[in-house]
Amino acid sequence: MSDGFYITVGNKELGMLPGSMLALVVDLAIAEYGAYDYPQQSAAIENSVEVDAPAMGKNVNSI
Repeated sequence: MSDGFYITVGNKELGMLPGSMLALVVDLAIAEYGAYDYPQQSAAIENSVEVDAPAMGKNVNSI
């Protein structure tokens, strides 16, 4: 292990162990959100309905 490895959060430097724990917590939060959101999005796709609507006009703006 290197003594020079730090993660800076705000004005505070975190060493390897606290920085690793912070990264683990953030990664778990992201994974949990994905596990929570996936069934909702799957249900929304399964319950979708077809819509037949004409395109009334087209307008393309260039920047």
